[in-house]
Amino acid sequence: MKTQAHRIEDLQRSRFEADLEAGINALFCRCPALCGFTVRDAANLSRDGLAFQHVSELFVTEVSVYPLSGPAAPGELLRERTFARVFH
Repeated sequence: MKTQAHRIEDLQRSRFEADLEAGINALFCRCPALCGFTVRDAANLSRDGLAFQHVSELFVTEVSVYPLSGPAAPGELLRERTFARVFH
């Protein structure tokens, strides 16, 4: 049998999960080309050889997008260009 504290905790978690789901759904609606992304913590990134100090604990990584369609096709936009990460 759950205690009152556990029921309140479960209710708060359900509300938080619903808010999170609504926010993610809104993000995908605002950015139709967005296919997906991963959220990782700084500890996992540090194990991958990246060192982050004095920054947020969560990072958005591995962002995937659908290719553009229409006159400005991806080949035209990407050809002869180099993309690199910039650290500030």
